[in-house]
Amino acid sequence: MRRAIAVLVLLAATVGCGPDRAAELEQQIAQLQQERVERKAVDDARGEADAAEAAARTAAAELPALRTERAAMERGEAATRAALATEQTRTEQARRETADTRQRCRTVLADAEELEKQVQRARLRAGVARDQAAAFARELRPGDEAWATEHRLRSFSEFLARLAQEYPDDPVLARLAQQASGSTDPRAASGLASRARDRLMAVYGLGPDAVGTAPPETPPIAPGTGSR
Repeated sequence: MRRAIAVLVLLAATVGCGPDRAAELEQQIAQLQQERVERKAVDDARGEADAAEAAARTAAAELPALRTERAAMERGEAATRAALATEQTRTEQARRETADTRQRCRTVLADAEELEKQVQRARLRAGVARDQAAAFARELRPGDEAWATEHRLRSFSEFLARLAQEYPDDPVLARLAQQASGSTDPRAASGLASRARDRLMAVYGLGPDAVGTAPPETPPIAPGTGSR
């Protein structure tokens, strides 16, 4: 293109010609320049298209790797979500188990406190019964008037009968009640009272000191709380 324009210019300068011929040459030169500009634009567009195609080929070549990486990322995200859900489930389960354990502990403590109260009440009543048995052991003695001895023996027999009823699982108290029934010997009855006192002390871990001041006629303990 440049060479053609140069040739035309050279011809216009060296060859004598009229004005019409010069104008025609100028017109051809302008047309060639226009074609040069258009050709350059086409070349530039073609270069851009080639660059775009090259970029597309590069992207297409990278696409499988990108898809693989994306799939790996999605799998990783899914695994993370699954692990998080599992951890949340474990956390909720741990919270429920902790709450259940605390509730069981509170229940056990409440039961233990109630049992301790029952034991204390049972020991207190057993202490009263022990004191009554000790009082009978002191009061049942030979040499008293017959009416007084008879009254004490009858009261003692009723006392042991109540103990046997209130401690139905205690064979020792049951046997003592049988032996005291109809007894007329104050010395033997005093020995039975001492054995009843010792039995209550052994079963309930009581000491020899009195813990109650109820008279012998007072029932020692409510039914159904006896022990072996």
